[in-house]
Amino acid sequence: MRHILSGLALGASCALTSVLAAQEPSFTLEQVMSAPFPADLVSARGGTGRAAWTSLEKGRRSVWLADFRSARAIRVANWPKDDGQDLGQVALSRDGAIVAFVRGEGYNRQRHNPNPSSDPHGAEQAVWVSANAQPMHRIGVGASPIVSPDGGRVVFQRDSTLMVAPTAGAAIPRPLFVARGVNGEAAWSPDGRMVAFTSARGDHSYVGVYDVARDSLRWMAPGVDRDASPRWSPDGKKIAFVRTAGGAGGGNVFSPAAGTGFGIWVADPVTGAGKMLWHSQPGIAGRLRRPTAGEYFFYAGSQIVFVTEADGWQHFYAIPADGSASAPVQLTSGECEDEQPSVSADGAWVYYASNCKDIDRKHIWRVQASGGKAPEQITSGSSIEWAPAVSGGSRMMFLHSDARMPASPALASLDGKTVALAGAPALPKDFPIAALVEPQQVIFKAADGTDIHGQLFASKSSSKTPGLVFIHGGSMREMLLGWSPLFYYHNAYGMNQYLVSKGYTVLSVNYRSGIGYGRAFREMDKVGRRGGSEVQDVIAAGRHLASLPGVDSARIGLWGGSYGGYLTAYGMEKAPELFKAGVDLHGVHDWNADFSDFAPATVARGQREADSVIATGVASSPVCCVSNIRGPLLLIQGDDDRNVSFSQTVTFAQMLRKEKKPFELLVFPDEVHDFLRFQNWWKAYVATTDFFNRTLMKGESIAIQ
Repeated sequence: MRHILSGLALGASCALTSVLAAQEPSFTLEQVMSAPFPADLVSARGGTGRAAWTSLEKGRRSVWLADFRSARAIRVANWPKDDGQDLGQVALSRDGAIVAFVRGEGYNRQRHNPNPSSDPHGAEQAVWVSANAQPMHRIGVGASPIVSPDGGRVVFQRDSTLMVAPTAGAAIPRPLFVARGVNGEAAWSPDGRMVAFTSARGDHSYVGVYDVARDSLRWMAPGVDRDASPRWSPDGKKIAFVRTAGGAGGGNVFSPAAGTGFGIWVADPVTGAGKMLWHSQPGIAGRLRRPTAGEYFFYAGSQIVFVTEADGWQHFYAIPADGSASAPVQLTSGECEDEQPSVSADGAWVYYASNCKDIDRKHIWRVQASGGKAPEQITSGSSIEWAPAVSGGSRMMFLHSDARMPASPALASLDGKTVALAGAPALPKDFPIAALVEPQQVIFKAADGTDIHGQLFASKSSSKTPGLVFIHGGSMREMLLGWSPLFYYHNAYGMNQYLVSKGYTVLSVNYRSGIGYGRAFREMDKVGRRGGSEVQDVIAAGRHLASLPGVDSARIGLWGGSYGGYLTAYGMEKAPELFKAGVDLHGVHDWNADFSDFAPATVARGQREADSVIATGVASSPVCCVSNIRGPLLLIQGDDDRNVSFSQTVTFAQMLRKEKKPFELLVFPDEVHDFLRFQNWWKAYVATTDFFNRTLMKGESIAIQ
């Protein structure tokens, strides 16, 4: 780690220690960050009542397998060091006896895998397997594993090739077949005789089927469009897939194109003959919606279920797979959003997470796949539930949290009543549940009259406190009234609780362009590169915070990461009289830079944009107005960031130096965007606390570099 503190005395670490000791928080930062975090919960599809998930505890990573009937969980894979090699992409055999997963993350354009511990031996992304609760073993380099129905083989993706290997033994993986294109999205047929896949070929793509027994390839109704997401019918006689227009253009998450809509197709895997069941209308209402969590297109019995926003909100729709209906039925509705579906073993019910009737929380619901009945709410109250995993029988699993209890797996009956799950990771004994505050929902108006939701973490102090606005990243994210379902914001929620314990009042803001509040809110005019209109929501949050009787309006700061880092720097420029200090973690500083998904949506690489578009991008970026900044900034980033180029911080720091603005730096060599090492999260948050203690709590100035 390289820690450059502008003008800060060499005894900074000693000063930080004395500050922490003097304030005597009721709990430590390490304690509030110590809870094991569960993710990647999946269930066995064979109705056997098993589910698996990953757990991350202070950098230690493991994989767990639960049996619903015995109500017991066991650990099937474990790495006890904080080496930054992530676990994910969990897949189960139909009976749940075989658990496949991926260790490590993919490489960048230079074919370097993330190596945040700077291991001299390097790093890789590889598929691992645990069979019948036996010790894990490595299959080979690759990702996206899918286990055969009989559990004997695993197919996974390595670069543009699908590989296959037995789940037992030490056989070397081999290509499943050789074909042009980037081949992925593999899916075994229910009988294990065929594998469906997508072959991406630039301006078009195909859905193919590899017949394992006959060693042959077949293409499903090939044309000039983009075919993707192959899904087998429960009887294995049909394949459904999604077709969208081929060619150049399109959009990205920051500037989605209205497009010509999408079609739902069904094909015969033996002959390749296909037909379109239905096509959406062109334009914004006819776009397919890929949620930020969970499946968006799947079979449920005889129905094909998909997600779209035809009514302006993210909901489930269903159409009979046999073509007996000319249009889909809307299964869920309301001013709320649905995600993370899990289908019952008989295909009759879709269980899912939704914020219906509780806009700033999530609960478990279910709906009949055939439609005709109103959805049924399974869980409710002040807790948050997500990621239902149904696997047959009378029980299911989901993940849950509340304002004080961090995320954990829950075993429950199908009506939502929890059952004790023995053996699962437990909270550390010194985790400070009782010392945490319960955030309160607040709704305030931005300058243009838009209602903005936030979560207020009120300080228990009897005197006026400094105030902090927390800004999430994404921007397609939402903060809830409790511990977050996402690891990045699980950490941020704990940090906000810690800041409150240190004497701050914190307001987390769900600004426009985020999710949870419908398409119109997510796609409001002039957001991001097209005008930066979200900053008015951040300013409104700061003013709301400053208006509270327990907050010192002269000591308001900002902090956030990624998109939140962008809005921290931009907010410091647009309201310098309000925001006196900011912590910007891996933020975007120049929307015109060519990087990742933030690049212009409708402009081909190398093509010059109109001067007016470029000018708007500059005006919407922190590089626009560095001279406006008055208060100090702390910039934090890893230099192997694959989401926001490290050059964004390099350039912005030089501009701050040129303008003689006070700032400090904390850089993590070889770390990525969403920090992979616990110690780096902890160091970033210690530095953040120290920075605000000096600048807001004590009013100290930061020297100019």
